[in-house]
Amino acid sequence: VIGIALALMPLALIGALALGYHYTALKLTGRLIDTLFVLIIWRLAEATAVRGLAVAARRLEHKRAVERREAAEREAGLEIANDPEILERPVIDVEKVSQQSLRLIRLGLLGGLLGGLYGVWADLITVFAYLDNITLYEYASGSGDTATLVPISLRDVLGALVIAALAFALASNLPGLLQVLVLSRMKLAQGSAYAITTLLSYVIAGVGIVATLGTLGVSWDKLQWLVAALSVGLGFGLQEIFANFISGLIILFERPVRIGDVVTIGNLSGTVSRIQIRATTITDFDHKEIIVPNKTFVTDQIVNWTLSDTVTRVTIRLGVAYGSDLEVVRRLLLEIARENPRVLEDPAPM
Repeated sequence: VIGIALALMPLALIGALALGYHYTALKLTGRLIDTLFVLIIWRLAEATAVRGLAVAARRLEHKRAVERREAAEREAGLEIANDPEILERPVIDVEKVSQQSLRLIRLGLLGGLLGGLYGVWADLITVFAYLDNITLYEYASGSGDTATLVPISLRDVLGALVIAALAFALASNLPGLLQVLVLSRMKLAQGSAYAITTLLSYVIAGVGIVATLGTLGVSWDKLQWLVAALSVGLGFGLQEIFANFISGLIILFERPVRIGDVVTIGNLSGTVSRIQIRATTITDFDHKEIIVPNKTFVTDQIVNWTLSDTVTRVTIRLGVAYGSDLEVVRRLLLEIARENPRVLEDPAPM
């Protein structure tokens, strides 16, 4: 439909000229040509951004594969390092991060396109001016005799919806773009990138909520008593959920557990795969996902096998027949351990 309308646009301009609307036809022709230039620039920018993002994602994936190969060579020897399964073991979901970044870039380019089109057609777009005349409600600004009524129009409501949509899109996709373009080039400790991107999404969501309410005339001085009352209600009525939320923030800041750590809680052991607002997901060695409330990591005793050092001693208990030569048993066991390429020489087996 849009293609047919654009194709018929010159015929419409010819008809306007024939009817005597010479000035209108000239103005519309100039704006149509400017619109064409804006669309060309938008398409070139989108293609360039998509190509650059694909190259950055491939570079990040190759860097992770090289790091896994080098780690495998150090720990298991060259023969095991050449196993393709080791190179295919993902550290981060590059495809998911790339999709988030691509959505965010396209959203930004779409905003630029709309801004360019608005700049071209601004003096002809007068419909938004009428939205200010539609007053939905009024609120009092100030106190006492100096209080004045400030109207909230339909335009303000539409602006608030736009701000909320932008905040949601940024909170969902900006962490992925930051991971690909910035954090992947920095030498960060394990789990630091995840903590940074998670906290960034929380901050963006909070700023978006405050900006949306401010556009609708709901300022902080009107919300502070409501927030205080809700805090008391959360403290009593939703105590466990609120405690898990605060515990999740403590985990992200203090980092007693990080993404990729091997932990043991009670009789459960596995690898930390996700830290969310309410709970943390642990993937055990049978690939089952265990949902553990965040409060458990703060209040209970946990064993983190890889917090500051990934080297862990494995104690093996075994029995031999009565009357066996214990010295021979000891020598054979140490020989078996030394011949295993996955046993470290320092510290030596004992």
